Amino acid sequence: DASRLLRKVAEAASLVGLGMMALGSLPTLQAVALSCTLASCVSLGHHAGPLLRLATVPLICVSIWTVILANQREIRVQRYLAGASRSVEGTFLPRMQKRGGLLSAWWFLPTVVHPAMRLPGKLTAASCFLALRVSLIFAACEKQLAATEYYLARSSRVFARADAWAQESGRNARVLPFGSAVAIVNTLITTALVPFALPLCTVLPVLGMFITVRAQQKGATAAMSAANVLRECTNVQELGAIKPPWLDRDPVPEVPSSEAFITSLDPPEQPQWSLSSVPKALGAGLGLLVKVWDETGPDEQYLKTPAERTVRNVQSDLDELRVSTRSFEKNWVGTGLVVGGICASGIIAPFVLSELVVEVLLPVVGAALVIFSVTAETNARASVSDAKVKTMELLDITATLEELLSASEMVKARMLGVTGVGAAMGAMSVVIYEGWLTGGYKWLAVTQSGLLLAMSVLMGAAAAWSIKRLFAVQHWTNMIMQKPSERDRTSVVGIHPSVYYGGRARFFARGNWRFWSVIAALPSILFFIFPLDASFLHKGVISVNAGAAVIAFALWLAERSIQKAVRKASQQMRSFALSEVFANEAENQGALLPLTSAATIAVAGIITFATELNPYTAAALTVAQGLVWLISSRRGVATRFESAAATQVDAVTQEFYRQTKAVQPKSLTWRQRLKRFLIQQ
Repeated sequence: DASRLLRKVAEAASLVGLGMMALGSLPTLQAVALSCTLASCVSLGHHAGPLLRLATVPLICVSIWTVILANQREIRVQRYLAGASRSVEGTFLPRMQKRGGLLSAWWFLPTVVHPAMRLPGKLTAASCFLALRVSLIFAACEKQLAATEYYLARSSRVFARADAWAQESGRNARVLPFGSAVAIVNTLITTALVPFALPLCTVLPVLGMFITVRAQQKGATAAMSAANVLRECTNVQELGAIKPPWLDRDPVPEVPSSEAFITSLDPPEQPQWSLSSVPKALGAGLGLLVKVWDETGPDEQYLKTPAERTVRNVQSDLDELRVSTRSFEKNWVGTGLVVGGICASGIIAPFVLSELVVEVLLPVVGAALVIFSVTAETNARASVSDAKVKTMELLDITATLEELLSASEMVKARMLGVTGVGAAMGAMSVVIYEGWLTGGYKWLAVTQSGLLLAMSVLMGAAAAWSIKRLFAVQHWTNMIMQKPSERDRTSVVGIHPSVYYGGRARFFARGNWRFWSVIAALPSILFFIFPLDASFLHKGVISVNAGAAVIAFALWLAERSIQKAVRKASQQMRSFALSEVFANEAENQGALLPLTSAATIAVAGIITFATELNPYTAAALTVAQGLVWLISSRRGVATRFESAAATQVDAVTQEFYRQTKAVQPKSLTWRQRLKRFLIQQ
């Protein structure tokens, strides 16, 4: 069931990737539509000549074409994402676009036939609405993508728990071969001692009964863990009520567990901004601006490339992990001395001891060597299970961060739509100001002023609305960015898309968002009043565009917060990937151990029966058992070595990110630095 769930997750991830590829052209189409709208606004001025006004015709054609392409992209994106949601049993999807092309933008036509506008104004107004349509399509696709990413992250969390229980079941089941080997050894020793020590042989069946009871207990525990796998996989979109198995393990030093790494829905309130931080922010921005013109030194020209530095950092992480697990070597040397002594006693016995003693000693030597080999297999395979459970814990952490990230993306998707509305309203205010014909009719002049006033009020309200959503985005991203030591040991869930898009969710805005919402609405209000000597229409246009600028600034801050959260989630993904590599390598190292255990058990049986025929041959076979133990022990050491690395990789990578910054090349020209500064900020 866990493998079937993993296949569903993989299919959904591939479909999400295709949907993101199809969505990649929508920002370009939005930019083209807005560019056409702004270019059309230039033709509305009184200085514009006939050719410039005629340019609105091809521009409106380009806008219409962008809407047609955007509708086609929307249908394709939603088909991919709908398939991804169905793959992981997602229950909610935003309504898909039923009709594409120009028919979905029929509501722009009244602006074309409106009698109170010049023809260029009509075409420019149509371009505004078409650009708005493209922006809304882009926002709708982002909402769909955020919902699908939520479903994908939730199914990954369920898979992590199910696979952890599967590994826990395998860990208990892998003890059973050890019990079987001990039972076989017990039988061989009993067979060898019956002619010489019959009273002692009556005790050995009690040991066999104890082994049987222990095997029954381990089998029942394995069956219970397997039942937990079935419970977890019953509903892919719901976390089981049973606590995951990694909570019952002793935590690895300096490695945070997933329940310590995530937090509840209501962290302590923390103010996002304060007036005292404004001078500090201005000073930091001025310092970054000054650094743009810093000259690079001669030594910086020979620095390693970012790719080389990344490879070197990863290699140093792996070296540190390997050095930290050298303690297994000491145990192996001590055990090797014991095994060598047992083999030596078995070889010397036929030459220095009596035949009766040899008939008892050689089977016991063979049985003891079996115990050593099977113990090496059991410990190694148990360490693989522990490493796999730790890997699934890191996957649960990563999926939890992605689930929180999807919640912030849901809020940001609505901010995208409002930003498109603000851009369209800003251009529309210019159309109303320049392209409106009053014709001496007072009611048309009043209508013109009323429209600008309504748009200004709408932009002020939208700016306040955007600030509240910005604080909601920062609520989710702050949960991702908090340090592990500051988190509660309680599980967290994101906000379900059907709840959020259904309008039944409260916004998790923290901090003084009400104060900043009022501040965001002030530009639209103040620019409608000041300057006092400006005309009412002039102030209306400035007020509308000021509100649109505030909305765009809020979206920029939200994108910046999400960018930092994405980097944090990618760091955790790196820890999971490295841990999975080590766990798979440990499983690869231990693949030979069942064969060595079976071989040493077979050789022990041959020694028991060959002792009656030729003790010297039986004594020589103990050397073969020693060689088999040598192979199995070295494989076991390598397996435990890689497993320990898998459990410690998260501590090493998190410490690396705490002590160093992201890899950034320093040998850049001032133009490249300016470009990087503008992009990153």
